[in-house]
Amino acid sequence: MGKGIRNGNGGRTNDRRARGKTGAASRTSTRRHPIRNAIAAALAIALAVGAGYAVGGFTLGNGESSGERCLNDARLDIEGQPQTASYTDDFTAKGTKLTKTEAGPYYEQAVNQSWQQIDDAMLAATGGDLPAMRSAGASAADAIDGTIETLLSHTWPAEVDNAVEQIARDYADLRGHMRYMASAVDEEAGGDSTMMLEFYSFSKADVYLRSKLGLDAPRAHTMPLEIRSVEDIGVYDSSADGADDADGAALAGKRVVRVTVRSRVPDVATEISLKFALRSSAGKTVDSVWGMSERMALAKGQSAVIDVPMEATLAKSGMSLQLRGITVRSGHDVDHNMDIADDYAKTVAPLADFRLK
Repeated sequence: MGKGIRNGNGGRTNDRRARGKTGAASRTSTRRHPIRNAIAAALAIALAVGAGYAVGGFTLGNGESSGERCLNDARLDIEGQPQTASYTDDFTAKGTKLTKTEAGPYYEQAVNQSWQQIDDAMLAATGGDLPAMRSAGASAADAIDGTIETLLSHTWPAEVDNAVEQIARDYADLRGHMRYMASAVDEEAGGDSTMMLEFYSFSKADVYLRSKLGLDAPRAHTMPLEIRSVEDIGVYDSSADGADDADGAALAGKRVVRVTVRSRVPDVATEISLKFALRSSAGKTVDSVWGMSERMALAKGQSAVIDVPMEATLAKSGMSLQLRGITVRSGHDVDHNMDIADDYAKTVAPLADFRLK
């Protein structure tokens, strides 16, 4: 299988803007739009001087010791931060008590009220479209209100009442992040706040409740990149692959796994990377490996082929790969970094049975 970008129907595109370079490591630094960054910094400094904030340990303006603040704190005054649940908030369920038979379907009804809106907001956070991000965040926050209200409108069987309280609290935290996203001053502030949440892991309280009520496993939320296929091509041979550029030179002598992904990012992705754990046949992590494609223009629904190189001396027959992270760059050159928990990684079907040859 050759390198490059393929459209949603599997055909190769000759658009050079959409063809990425593949590398061995992901760049995880976050880039801001230079003009927006300068404006925000200038506003932060102006506020710092006017209020007597401290910059670099030195007080500017009329600062008293009790009022000194650093530049990062001044910037937070501009961007704000999510308002999450307090330990003093009451999430005690009230109302008529559900039987165990009633509790399962009622719980599914509660979480389904907001599942799709949360899913939409998670994807919008990676897209680089600030108005769309704000709109999706607002819709998700409103839907989460309904989920929390439904959860707390009845009391629950004793074996799950504590779990319900924790789940309601978790939803309240998520609602705070979604409201922050709905009023974000820029795509980085809104998107990064959302991506820092443990979206791509399952709630322990939810898993526990489902086991007690005999419900199906939780539904995984949609990742911005869908892994479509995984192929071990062995030790890389640039002559056989028809590549004689810097990409081929970087892969020479490496064991390479070729991963095809399809973008679900709402906007055009300009760089993507995947992080994997290389695991022994006994399930022990041997190494962390990355594949990256940059200088691309990957639209939603298009596919890209990413080469994941690894040291040939470490990569042994029977080893597997487990997805650990995704990075997507979009919009005004902003990176969105997502960690993938073990339980979520197990839902990536093409990796479930993949083993090195």
